[in-house]
Amino acid sequence: MFQDFKSEELAKGIQDCVMKIVKKREDKFKKGEADSFGNDFLGLLVNSYHSKDSDSLSMEDLVDECKTFYFAGQGTINSLLAWIVLLLATHGDWQEKARRE
Repeated sequence: MFQDFKSEELAKGIQDCVMKIVKKREDKFKKGEADSFGNDFLGLLVNSYHSKDSDSLSMEDLVDECKTFYFAGQGTINSLLAWIVLLLATHGDWQEKARRE
């Protein structure tokens, strides 16, 4: 029971956080501070959400795409950092070069 409540609370928190980011992007566009929603990944998603086409995203789809992209990136970065530490540990001369830079 407690676990279900906690997971729902976390899911709502994540959705609220993504919605704040999307809202900031929309507000910039509406105020005229930007001429589009942007050409980055989030901008393309927001543009698709506002599209009048039949292929437009729902808000739930937009949030799901953002979560997927974030968590995939987090796993990739963790793996990259682990490899960097391993390679630096096995190559002491690289450590010295990195320290000098």
